[in-house]
Amino acid sequence: MTLHGTNCYLLSGSHGPDVTLIDTGSPAPSAAPFINILGEHLRSTGNVIRTIILTHHHIDHVGGLADVLEFIKNNGAPEPSIYKFKTPASTEPAGRSVIGDDELDRLVQSQSANSQGIKWLRDGDKIPQRELDDGMPLTVMHTPGHTSDSISLF
Repeated sequence: MTLHGTNCYLLSGSHGPDVTLIDTGSPAPSAAPFINILGEHLRSTGNVIRTIILTHHHIDHVGGLADVLEFIKNNGAPEPSIYKFKTPASTEPAGRSVIGDDELDRLVQSQSANSQGIKWLRDGDKIPQRELDDGMPLTVMHTPGHTSDSISLF
C-alpha cells in the first residue's frame, strides 16, 4: 500500500496485524495529512507498525519520523524497530533537504527510555518480516547514486 502522495509504503500479509513502514515522509506540517491517513488505515485494519525502514536521508523520506513515532506512542502501540543504512562518513549530508544519521539517532533515542536507537544496516543484511506471508526477510542492497546511503530491498 502506498500512502497518499508520500514516499512511503506499508508492507503487510495475512498472518496477523504487524506491518512494516518503509520511509516516513516529510516533517510537520506536511506530515499531518499523511499521519491522518496512516491512522485511519491502522485503526480500520487493526494493523500495528512493528518495523520502520528508512531508505535514505532525504527529508521527504525520513522527515516524518518524529511524527510517526509520536503517533505510535500516543496510540499505545509498542515501539517499532527502526532500520537505516549508515551514511558513509566521507559523504555525511549537509543542508536543509537532508537529515544526518546522528540527528536521526538522537531523535529515535529521545522518543523513549526503552529505545535502542536506529539499527544500522549493512549491504546484504536481512530484516526479519514476520508479517509477510512467506516469512522471508527483506534483503538490503546498498545502491548509492541518488544518495550515498540509498538502499533497495528485495
